[in-house]
Amino acid sequence: MMQLPVKKILTNLLLSSTTFIVLGVASAVKAETFSAADDFSATNNPNGVWTYGYASDFQNTKPLGSNSFFVYNFPYQLCNIDAWSNSSILNPSVSHNGTLTPLSCSNMTFPPGQLAFHPGPNREYSFVRWTAPQTTQSINYYINVTFTGLDPHPTTTDVHIVHYGASLPSTGEQLFTYSINGYSRNSGKSFSQVLLISPGDIIDFVVGAGDDGTYDYDTTGLDAIISTVNPFVVTSTNDDGSAKQIGTLSYALKHATIGGSITFALPTGNTVYVTNQLPPVPTQVTIDGGACTSGPAITIDGSQIQNTSAPGLVLSGQDTLHSLKVTHFPNQQITNTGGGNKLSCVQAVK
Repeated sequence: MMQLPVKKILTNLLLSSTTFIVLGVASAVKAETFSAADDFSATNNPNGVWTYGYASDFQNTKPLGSNSFFVYNFPYQLCNIDAWSNSSILNPSVSHNGTLTPLSCSNMTFPPGQLAFHPGPNREYSFVRWTAPQTTQSINYYINVTFTGLDPHPTTTDVHIVHYGASLPSTGEQLFTYSINGYSRNSGKSFSQVLLISPGDIIDFVVGAGDDGTYDYDTTGLDAIISTVNPFVVTSTNDDGSAKQIGTLSYALKHATIGGSITFALPTGNTVYVTNQLPPVPTQVTIDGGACTSGPAITIDGSQIQNTSAPGLVLSGQDTLHSLKVTHFPNQQITNTGGGNKLSCVQAVK
């Protein structure tokens, strides 16, 4: 499937994995975060701001659009993975591993907390739709998304992000489009943008059948975070490793985009105290402690961890660490499961 043109002003900017663009200005609002995976419901659709469904095209699917959007009404479970579809054919679909352990199904492995979607046999597009809450004003939201191929055959899909609003054309504003032809995080693509969104606006995350035109082996992972605060700025000095609280290092690690950076803005001191094992550092991620003058600017301290086998930072490959001191973890302070990592002004002290 040919990639469709992205709005000209965004073409060279938004296809960069780490680009942030601020569009418009909104007054101060309360911190609010929506996660497509963490918020998934196996019993309700729609589920708050989230709706799972399908359509014959990925554009012009908002209410009164020319392409009808159908909400999935058939919940099911396969291999302990919760899913939504519209019939016993099971695809198109949206699925989620709500357990704390990896789940294998057919030829695939779903990591804990993984959300995925799959196109249909008649080239139906599968949707995860977010509808902005009804507020009294337009709000700047950080939108951070990573699509990955989960099927090792490999995955061949086209993925899209489309924005609908009262001031936009009926076809919507296409923010992102990409063809996935591969497997694992290395096959994926990330999108990051700060967007001024009005109450009731819609953001669609969509997957189609891809370059080969068939829906076979097309399970595609989706990690979508929409937040009023930047999820990749660490603001908490305490981290229980659960990755459930925005502002913690573990949350930033879990959701880090491909080619993205994690930075720090701690309210006091320069130390993050970790009480449980951190998620691994995903591939192609930078953790930047800031300026390195007399030594690393940020310390990550694991002295309160009870698990004697817990390591500190586990690098997955092609990662960059700068101006960090990693200390007092029970096991290795910094280790890796993949090569090509770069470290500068980094100390690892037992």
